[in-house]
Amino acid sequence: MHRIVRELGGLPGVERVTADHKTQVVKLTLDIERMSPDEAREQLARAGFPAR
Repeated sequence: MHRIVRELGGLPGVERVTADHKTQVVKLTLDIERMSPDEAREQLARAGFPAR
């Protein structure tokens, strides 16, 4: 989980990343002018976390 937080947190447009180890849920706060929700889903999938 720490890896995903570091990777996603460093991407342009990602303002905040939180991860819950117990539930295995990662939440992103985006600047949608810099990264669309679809782009965020793609990044999550590449990192091994399919978006819901």
